[in-house]
Amino acid sequence: MSVLGDGSIVAGGEAEDGAFLVKLDSDGEPANGFGTGGFVVENLSQTPEPGGEFEDLAIQPDGRIVSV
Repeated sequence: MSVLGDGSIVAGGEAEDGAFLVKLDSDGEPANGFGTGGFVVENLSQTPEPGGEFEDLAIQPDGRIVSV
């Protein structure tokens, strides 16, 4: 989880077949300009080891999100 300079929050975790990122505005509502309804889901079912989650994330100075 990371808090951005504008007070919004980005967090990641495990989904049924992959991993997800969610971004919430500073008021706790899903960020409409991020993914679909504030969520991005990465389907990892075709990888050698299905499932998984984002282990870490970082926010670059330009505001881009990097997740691994």
